[in-house]
Order: sequence, then structure tokens, then C-alpha cells
Amino acid sequence: PYTTHFSPDSTFVLAASAIRPTTQTPNPSLHFVVVEMETALVLQDSKPGPARVEWFDELRVRVLLTPGMVPVDGAVSGYLLEVRSGERASLE
Repeated sequence: PYTTHFSPDSTFVLAASAIRPTTQTPNPSLHFVVVEMETALVLQDSKPGPARVEWFDELRVRVLLTPGMVPVDGAVSGYLLEVRSGERASLE
């Protein structure tokens, strides 16, 4: 099953796998796609591994990776993904 979330201006839709953690797979892998509503074109199709994804702004999604071990400094691992170009930027 997938959950869907529209971008803030409803130009795009983000569909992400909604796999719940179990004892066998405590950190299930994420699969997500970003579709442009006007053309129904899939702009991004990604499987980043164990992660969460959410809209950051009208053109970027924030991908928060789930670390195997939590860093001592509590740093968040992940990136911003521009949905049209596919360019990645650091969260910092």
C-alpha cells in the first residue's frame, strides 16, 4: 500500500510505500515516486532504503534516512531532492 501527499501548490503528488515495521523487518525499505499532476509524468522513482520522505517545499522533498546506528552527535542523515531535475542537496 502507498500513501499519497500533494505538494503545497498541488502541482505534484508524492506516493510513498506505507510498509509498517515488523519484528522481521524493523527498518523496511522505502519506495517513492513523484508524479506531475498535469502530465501524469513520473519525475522521480526512488528506493533509498530505510527512510521517510515528505514535502519540503513546492519543488523539493526531504528524504530522511534511517541510520543503522544513531550517531553520537544526533546528526540527521538525508538530503533534499529537487523533483524536476533530480539534484540532491545536503540537509545542512
